[in-house]
Amino acid sequence: MQYKKSALSNTELLSRLESKGLIIDAPDVAMRALDFIGYFRLRGYALPFMYPTSEGKKFTSGITFNDILLRYEFDRDLRRLVLGQLESIEIAVRTSICNHMAIDYGPFWYLNYPMQVLGHQSTKHKVSSPFEMGAFLNHVERTTRRSRDLHAQHYFKKYSDPLFPPSWLMAECLSFGYWSKLYKHLQKGNQTKGSPKKIIARKFDLTPSLFESWLHALTFLRNICAHHGRVWNRQFAYRPEVYLKKRDHFLNQQSFYCYASVIAIFLEKINSENGWSKQLVHLFRDYPKISQDDLGFPSKWHQDPIWKLS
Repeated sequence: MQYKKSALSNTELLSRLESKGLIIDAPDVAMRALDFIGYFRLRGYALPFMYPTSEGKKFTSGITFNDILLRYEFDRDLRRLVLGQLESIEIAVRTSICNHMAIDYGPFWYLNYPMQVLGHQSTKHKVSSPFEMGAFLNHVERTTRRSRDLHAQHYFKKYSDPLFPPSWLMAECLSFGYWSKLYKHLQKGNQTKGSPKKIIARKFDLTPSLFESWLHALTFLRNICAHHGRVWNRQFAYRPEVYLKKRDHFLNQQSFYCYASVIAIFLEKINSENGWSKQLVHLFRDYPKISQDDLGFPSKWHQDPIWKLS
């Protein structure tokens, strides 16, 4: 089937919204939003207020353009908070992995030298998932050689062997997603050493299974936020593994509340004065028209011990 729709001007798009029952309470504000945010992006915040009819989707009575814009602005502020806290988790995770592996296996452990510590990983369906070492090293070489970090530049000017820098320098150039993959494929390179996955997860009072699942979930969330995706009123595709000790926070594993709880549990171990709980409370106070239920937050959620606000 061929796509035959043509582009519409902002004036035409605004008329289109009005024809579907949306109240344009401030035309100048609406036009500016279409100019600098865009119809397609705002549409994601409009859909929850629409219902199907024989003539296509219509807006629920009384919904205004400002209702949609308010949710976009709330979501933007929420993403900023999430990214700020994920930065702390990302640094803590990569530091914990890098420190442990460098002490037990040397500064170049990620090259599988002198012992192989990155290998195949079995999935839940017993399917072996290989570690793509070639693609990984290509990425490391590209990012470290292009890095403006003075330590990276110094290494490549002074040393020629190995071709790659020590892991603590490499760590500064890898994304959260790569650390999630590295952890997934960690294995014992020396049978006299403990399981690296267990030892690292234990630093956060988690099991390897939980730690691996949560890293994947937070990588997924980070990518959505970094690319300005919608978090408000979203059911996430990936379900973080349930933490049985705090199972009440995992009743809806696809909700933002579940992901926010994962962040809270991580941060409690990293820095108990992280401010995550207060940031969320203040954000909801700044946007009193936003229903907390839209993000999966239960009533009186902040009184639960996990949030330490009661």
